[in-house]
Amino acid sequence: ATSCGPASVILSAEGNIPGSDTAPDLLWYNVETGGTPLFTGADFTTPVLQATTTYWVEATANGCTSPRVGVQGTISPEVTAGS
Repeated sequence: ATSCGPASVILSAEGNIPGSDTAPDLLWYNVETGGTPLFTGADFTTPVLQATTTYWVEATANGCTSPRVGVQGTISPEVTAGS
């Protein structure tokens, strides 16, 4: 997800369980290892970001957990018309 200037962005992820019609739970973190989940679900709305920030998501089902994958919220500088 990308924004021009500070903003909240929506980060999305999806997962699957081979051989199953059920989707795994997706847990979002602000650290690559450890920590407490910030949110559970496919679409995570970040707080207002001042700079590009990476959040981490993992899939969990049936007592198994995937490795975490980084998902980046990119904040680009605001464009100005100049003077």
